[in-house]
Amino acid sequence: MSYKVKERSVAFTIRLPIRCVQIIDELIEAGVYSSRGECIRDIVRSALREGFHKKMLPESSTSTR
Repeated sequence: MSYKVKERSVAFTIRLPIRCVQIIDELIEAGVYSSRGECIRDIVRSALREGFHKKMLPESSTSTR
């Protein structure tokens, strides 16, 4: 995949199970997040920080990124 070097983020569409969206909406209603996008970005960053991608990718892929 190629991305524009000048861009800091990329917009794309995802589908989530209704229960996931309900949980995200509960977090927003509780004031934890201000939007679904903010919540999802935080969840993705957290998963990557914890090494989720390393469990999913072949060994050679993770060493080059």
